[in-house]
Amino acid sequence: MRRLVDLEILVLDCQATGAEPSNGRLLEIGWAKTSASNETIPLCCVESHLVRWPEEAEMPRRVHRVTGIEVDDLRSPSALPPAEIWTFLTRTAGEVTKVDQCQSCPAVIHFSRFEEPYLRHLHKDLAPGSSFPFDIICTHEIVRRLLPELPRRGLRAIAGYFGHTVPELR
Repeated sequence: MRRLVDLEILVLDCQATGAEPSNGRLLEIGWAKTSASNETIPLCCVESHLVRWPEEAEMPRRVHRVTGIEVDDLRSPSALPPAEIWTFLTRTAGEVTKVDQCQSCPAVIHFSRFEEPYLRHLHKDLAPGSSFPFDIICTHEIVRRLLPELPRRGLRAIAGYFGHTVPELR
């Protein structure tokens, strides 16, 4: 039996222009396989892809200011179609479920309220009829429940609480 600390997981993050697919558009999806026994994830093990946008799509200025992503980046050849990114992501999720011998991939997301609707939307569009491949674990929700006295629950606040720092590039 595997120890929880050795369980392989997927850490996952999405950048988008809005809180849900009905009023926003995905910009970028990034992920990495890891486990609690790994203290760091080497940058070379992080997979991140800009989502290709159609020519007519516009980006709100505030989104550009926060993310640094330009609309031209999303129209460039290096940006990938959502279906291609979904294929890469679910392939990685499948590797995790195989190693862990589980039904769905444990996916750790900070403040999953924003990512989950986009992931479910992609799944509905690109893999209808199949089971949703992720078992989402929200670190924001865990902190809310375990550390209710913490005034803020962002990544910087949580890291600081545990004596760590978060570099500018997260």
